[in-house]
This record gives sequence, structure tokens and C-alpha cells, in this order.
Amino acid sequence: MDYQRLLEYQNKCRYRNQLIYQLNTDYPKLSSIYQYMNSKSYKRALGFFYTARAGIFGVLLLISAIVAVILYPQITKNSVIRITEENSSMVFAFYLFVNLAILFCVLFFVQISLGITFNNKQRYIYKTLPVLEENCKNNSAALEKIEAELSEYDLLPYNYFFAGECIIQYILNRRADSIKEAINLFEAERFRNAQFQYQMQQLQMLNQQISQTNRRVRNNGIANALGSFAIASAIGLKRL
Repeated sequence: MDYQRLLEYQNKCRYRNQLIYQLNTDYPKLSSIYQYMNSKSYKRALGFFYTARAGIFGVLLLISAIVAVILYPQITKNSVIRITEENSSMVFAFYLFVNLAILFCVLFFVQISLGITFNNKQRYIYKTLPVLEENCKNNSAALEKIEAELSEYDLLPYNYFFAGECIIQYILNRRADSIKEAINLFEAERFRNAQFQYQMQQLQMLNQQISQTNRRVRNNGIANALGSFAIASAIGLKRL
């Protein structure tokens, strides 16, 4: 087999894997952005922050504060609020508008902070979405093209494109003399790796079970010791 041809094929397989990795990275991000944009919370936020409803709380805050300031001199004497039969309703109104001012102040700043957060998300989406869409489009087109080129080589079946770099390396390293031998070697090593991973998982589960058993035995030993101590103490008290 032509050495240069094998190197070209190996590089194309490597490039294909890079494209798939990039697509697997970009598509979840793109999907999450689409889901967020189609969510009810996003649409409610658009209707809320872009109709300036946050400003309503600011206006109500200003009105409540002005009314409270107007009422304050009429219910105080020497900077002390005095409640009499004549001004009791005004005192009630003063405290009402003060509390309303505090409430509207809290709501105003909450809405401002939510608006800032939402606007930051908007900027992130407007900045990221076109880039992700363009990357996914270009990488998908490049993936189709590279797979068509790999098919023209007629070296590996489509379901082995993902392992093309490794399989070709077996031939380049003289570990196999043909594509068939390289595929068989790849499958044998993949089977051994899978067996090794399975054995490691089983060993890890066994170690966890041993640790849990030792913990239960230790806890039971402590409980038995406490029980024996309690019995011995009870016997000693009876003798006394």
C-alpha cells in the first residue's frame, strides 16, 4: 500500500474526528440557546423589560416619597411625631406612604437587577448565536465533504471512519500488513480495553462493598460494646 496515500487518509480521518468533536461541542450550546429563547420565561422577560415596566416602580416610589415628605412637617413637633385625635389619620397616611416607598424601592432595584441580568444574557446570545450557527453550518458541510473523500479511498467501511487514524497507524507501524488485519487488531484491542474497564468497575464496586461491610462491622462492634457496658453497669447496680 502507498505510504503517502495512507498518511493522507489518516489525516482526513483525524480531521473528521475533530469536526465531529467540534459539532458535539457546539450543538448542545446551540440547542440550549434555542430552548431558552423559546421558553416562557424568555418571552415574559421580553414583554417585561422592553415595555419599561421597571420604571413604573420608580414613579410610584417617587410619588410615595413626595407624599411622605409633604405629610411629615404636619404631624411633627420639634422633629418628633405626635399622634393626636386631629392628626391620627395623617400619621396613618404618613406611615402608609413611607412603607409604600420602601416597598417600591425594593421592587425597583429588584427589577433593575433582573433587567441587567437579562440584558447580559441578551448580549451573550446576540454575540454567540451567529457564531455557533455559522460554525455548525461550516463544520457540517466540511464533515459531509471529508466523508465523501474518505469513501472515495475505499479503504475502510463507514462505521470504521471514527477509528481510521488508529487503524492506519497499525499499518504504518508494521503491526498489520493489510486493512483487514488492522481492523481485526483494532477490534481485539478494543475488546481487551472494554474487558479491562469492566474489571476495573467490578473491582471498584467490590472495594466499595468491602468498605461498607467493614463500616457496618465496626458500627456493630461499637453498639455491642456499648450494650455489654450497659448490661455490666446494670448488674453492678443491682449488686449494690
